[in-house]
Amino acid sequence: MKSTRYLHRLFQVRFGLGLVAALALAGCGGSGGGPGAPVPVTVGGTVSGLTGGGLVLQSTGATDLAVNANGSFTLTAPYLSGTSYGVTVKTQPSVPAQTCTVLNGSGTVATNNVNNIAVSCELNTIGFAYVANQGGSDVSNFGNVSVFGIMSTGALEARGAVASGDGVTAPGPTSVAVNPAGTFVYVANNGIKSTTTNGSVSAYRVNTSTGALTPISGSPFPAGLHSNAVTVDPTGHFVYVTNSGDGLTNGTLSAYTVNPGTGALTAAGNPVATGLNPSTVTVGASGRFVYVGNTGSASVSAYNINATTGVLTELAGSPYATGEAPLSAPVSISIDPSGRFGYVANNNSANISAFTIDANGVLTTLGAASGAGVYPLAVTVDAAGKFAYVTNAGPADDPNAPSKTFSHSELSVYEIASGALSAAPKGVLATGALPTSVNIDPSGRFVYVTSLANGNGNVLAYNINPANGLLTAMVGGQFSAGSGAYAMTTTRKP
Repeated sequence: MKSTRYLHRLFQVRFGLGLVAALALAGCGGSGGGPGAPVPVTVGGTVSGLTGGGLVLQSTGATDLAVNANGSFTLTAPYLSGTSYGVTVKTQPSVPAQTCTVLNGSGTVATNNVNNIAVSCELNTIGFAYVANQGGSDVSNFGNVSVFGIMSTGALEARGAVASGDGVTAPGPTSVAVNPAGTFVYVANNGIKSTTTNGSVSAYRVNTSTGALTPISGSPFPAGLHSNAVTVDPTGHFVYVTNSGDGLTNGTLSAYTVNPGTGALTAAGNPVATGLNPSTVTVGASGRFVYVGNTGSASVSAYNINATTGVLTELAGSPYATGEAPLSAPVSISIDPSGRFGYVANNNSANISAFTIDANGVLTTLGAASGAGVYPLAVTVDAAGKFAYVTNAGPADDPNAPSKTFSHSELSVYEIASGALSAAPKGVLATGALPTSVNIDPSGRFVYVTSLANGNGNVLAYNINPANGLLTAMVGGQFSAGSGAYAMTTTRKP
């Protein structure tokens, strides 16, 4: 009897100890896991908009991850459920330069894989471009101003357009300029052709994030008859506008002071006389002198700027001949960055005149004119003063046709040595029809040409070889502008 009770008691003890051990093992997860055990999961998502290399992602608890293509990505180490993650961009893409942002980048993992992190990349905007579109032959097509973002690759991103003029009496924007700070844009409106209606100057405030334009109160501001070119001085204090007039008598040059807060214009004295049919205007690098190309007089008029008022006084000896009148027909002027040399595109004589500029702003012819293509239309000089770029309309396809077309237009590159241009271009590229303006972007890496393209408007883009100044057409580098794209300006993003 005693032995029976002893065995029964021993069985109870052993069974109880075994049950406790089993329960303890189960509570710890045992060798096969259990409902409370951490579960390894992956963390990742997708990348979009990436066009180059150099993107590196980082996150707590994982090794840095280099990403070189769009699509899905997974961090290099699994996470256990209950742990936190935080994905950020460690290194932005650099070839080309882009900015990537992360959405849904942080959280705490549960038991399912994380795949909703979104990394979105976009090309960096390095500046803005504005194109004056003069409209079509129908006077009801008043024209407008196209807005573009300049991407880090040089590509242009269309960002809409704004009306120019008052929409009634002064359509036909033919020139556009931006102040040095990149905060105000000014457009010369030619006015209705074949009338005596005065032109005007439209003024806009720039959205420094997007480049968008908003008309300034009081815009457009009155100008002279048939305003056709506008420029801003290097201080941003003054604006100058040429008025071609009736084409039979001398034109005028209007001066304005700029309200630094609003960008509004106020006339600075009375307009001064120019030569016949002034069509281009620029201010020298020193900000002391204004130069006007008189297409009908084959000359350049020069003026001294009153640094306080902006009022102009014509220099002694002005105007300066650019060739035999009326054959040369200067249509574009560019001053080199040092302010010591000037270059004039002579439309009818198919050449480029070079001048030295002394301390008093006086022009002196520098050697023989350099040969250009047929009907040069525009000239500009790079920021280093080493190369000049010239657009040429080329010969008309049929000189006797009532409505002429041009399919042999060109863009020429000249080397500059001690201010003198090479006698002939060192490189020539085909462009769209009637390349009316040429511009270099603020980074000095890209050239842009506006083309009327048989009534439509385009901007053509080229890459600059910094070693020799030669150009290559940008892949996909044709961008639509408005009807009659006529002039363009670029500015660095403020």
